[in-house]
Amino acid sequence: MNGSLNGTTTNSDPTASFIQDYIAPTREFGRNANLYVLHVIGMDMIHGSFNVLFNLCLLALVFDVRFVGLRLTIGFIASAITAVPAGLVSDRIGRKAPFILGNRIGAIVVLVMIHTRSAALLLAGPAFAAFFENLHHTSEAASIVENSKLSERIHLFSRLSCRCELLEANA
Repeated sequence: MNGSLNGTTTNSDPTASFIQDYIAPTREFGRNANLYVLHVIGMDMIHGSFNVLFNLCLLALVFDVRFVGLRLTIGFIASAITAVPAGLVSDRIGRKAPFILGNRIGAIVVLVMIHTRSAALLLAGPAFAAFFENLHHTSEAASIVENSKLSERIHLFSRLSCRCELLEANA
C-alpha cells in the first residue's frame, strides 16, 4: 500500500524500496567503479567454482581426501604468514600494480596447478597462490579509495565486505 507520510511516498514493500535505494546511485558510477563491480562479480564466481571443482577433480584422480585437506591447510597457513609481507610490498610499490599483479600471477599459479599431476607442485601451489591473493587483497581497499569518487565508496566497500563474507562462508 502506497501512502504519503509528511509529503514523502512510502512503499509497501520495504525490501523493494531498499533495493531501489541501493541500486539507484550505482547508475552514476564512473568507469573505475563499474570495472571494480565487474571484477568482484567475476572473481567471486571464478574463485568459488574453481576451488570446489578443482578439489573434486583431485579426488577423482589418484589423490585422497587427506591430500586435498593438506593442500587446503597449506593454503590457509601460507595466507596467514604472507599477509603482512604482501601488505608491505603493496605499500612499497603502490596500490594499482599489486592489485593487478596479484590476480595475474595468481592466475598463472592456478594454471600450473591445473596442468600438473605432480604432488609437490600441487602442494606448493596453494602457498604461492596465497601470497598473490594477499598481494591483491591488501591493496584492494586502498585501490578503491584511490580510484573512486566519495559518493561511490559506500557501495563499493559494501560489495567488498559482502564478498569477504561469502568467501569466508565457502572456506
